Amino acid sequence: MSSARSPGLQALRGVAALLVFLQHMFWLAGYFADNPVPGVNALMLGGIGVFLFFGLSGLLMAGKLDDAPGRFVVDRLRRIFPGYLLAVVLTGISLGLFHYPAWPHQATWLLLPSGEPEAIWIPYWTLIFELQFYALVLLLLRCPGWLKGAFFPLWALSILVFHPVAPYQVAKAAYPAGAWLLLSFYNLYFIVGVLASLSLRQPPNVALEARLALLTGLLGALLSILPGTGWTPLFQGSSYACHLMLLLTVFFGVRVASAWRPRAMTGRCLMKLGDLSYGIYLMHITCGFFAVLLAKQYLGLTLGYWAGLGYLLLAAGLGALLFGAIELRLQQLLKSGQAWVVPRLAGVATGGGR
Repeated sequence: MSSARSPGLQALRGVAALLVFLQHMFWLAGYFADNPVPGVNALMLGGIGVFLFFGLSGLLMAGKLDDAPGRFVVDRLRRIFPGYLLAVVLTGISLGLFHYPAWPHQATWLLLPSGEPEAIWIPYWTLIFELQFYALVLLLLRCPGWLKGAFFPLWALSILVFHPVAPYQVAKAAYPAGAWLLLSFYNLYFIVGVLASLSLRQPPNVALEARLALLTGLLGALLSILPGTGWTPLFQGSSYACHLMLLLTVFFGVRVASAWRPRAMTGRCLMKLGDLSYGIYLMHITCGFFAVLLAKQYLGLTLGYWAGLGYLLLAAGLGALLFGAIELRLQQLLKSGQAWVVPRLAGVATGGGR
């Protein structure tokens, strides 16, 4: 399997980014008028997108368990922090124009678990989970093969045993403090991605497993809202049955994506979204909320829900795509600089630079 540049995996990134974007635009349109279809918010398409991102990370990091530790650290820090810090600065400046507090605390700048949500308009909490997962992979790089194989099932078992961070306890699951981060239920999606990677020794039945991914995704979404009449969203009280379906969705989804070769226009567009997905993910809420404040406070627009949603899809979509393109270019520059600097530093360290 060809690592992160697999076209199918890039397309799945695009799907995940689109789900997260749409979910938050449905929510932000509620600042203009009440949502006439509250069940759309309750389905929490964005939650499914986040879980797909976690599963993709698990799949890809499983292929890096034999990397050199130094290179692994540099690659992961370069991938996460430059775009994130740029997004934080732009968010603080843009929302500061409306006197809206958007600067995070020190722990959030460093993506450390604080146990409490921040008032910034970036989905930073998922990046805290990503960094924790990367740290665990780093620790495993020098471990014997049998320990690498045993670690992930044992981690999953530990998560299932410790119920204080179960999915229906949202604050502890999404914003755990300290070591409880390791036992959050959401880590199971990374583990499922790792298991999907190991299972690829048996090639996927693309047609069948794509149907299973769609079916389990639909069942998981329905299970997130059917138990009560209050349209309870996925991150506000989901059952284990709901997450079981979504874990299967992620498992089959990443397996299918690893073998998918998008050729139609839709597939190529999703691949392009996948290229821009990290930047889109970082800035789409900021762009949307900025658009809301601009319309309501400066332009004095009075919009209904659907008109507001259309306005947000256009305004926030363009802003997020622009930032995604900037973040992608930044990554390309940093990666080329890394490719030039690191071998020379290695040469100096071994005496080759004299």
